[in-house]
Amino acid sequence: MKKLLYISILGFFLTGCGDGMPPSCDSKDAKKLLNEIITKQGGGQFSFINISDQLTLNEDKEQKRYLCQANVSFGGNGSFPVKYSVFLDKKNKNYFFVKIVN
Repeated sequence: MKKLLYISILGFFLTGCGDGMPPSCDSKDAKKLLNEIITKQGGGQFSFINISDQLTLNEDKEQKRYLCQANVSFGGNGSFPVKYSVFLDKKNKNYFFVKIVN
């Protein structure tokens, strides 16, 4: 599991971001994409992933990016914090990305 924290993982999602910012850290879209990234990285080894307590650590309006943190647990075996960023595609503002940054 620790490998997951040190590997830079990126996923993207198509969305309509009306205010020029990506979805917030605690949005359904960001949480869904974070879950997909963790699931794919784990190669199907994780039967249950719970993401909770999403926090916004920093909001950068100039870069259109949030720095976030959430607690992640696998099947109730304790949880650990994961830092991730949510940001818009610079070329196509209809896409946003989630990247694990630990």
